[in-house]
Amino acid sequence: MPTTLPIGKNNAFTLVELLLAVSVLAFGLSMILQGYLTSLKALNRTEELITASVLLESKMDEVLETSTEEKGIQPGFASGDFEEFGDKRHRWELRARSVAEMPMVYEVELAVLWEESGRERAVTSTTLLDAGF
Repeated sequence: MPTTLPIGKNNAFTLVELLLAVSVLAFGLSMILQGYLTSLKALNRTEELITASVLLESKMDEVLETSTEEKGIQPGFASGDFEEFGDKRHRWELRARSVAEMPMVYEVELAVLWEESGRERAVTSTTLLDAGF
């Protein structure tokens, strides 16, 4: 015996229910996409920080090696870029100044700088070196 539905009873979705389901789905997808884009930005920032840290360590090794060869560090300011590594985005700044309490000791501050999203970013390292290093 075939089953018949009573008249006036409808088992289909209404237009309001479909619109509500689609809007909930769109909201959920937009939240997922926003989370994905935020994680991509964080990944790019982390990559920049790692690159800058590697460049900073490389330059600090060079400064230490140069100061050893030249029998000491000279006070003052120097700057440059990393084109020898094929990097045109980053640049470095070096400041060396004597420590007032210890005349044979220099404070050496090295910074690697770059532009990101219209703002200048930097990774900095400071160390103390014996003037006769």
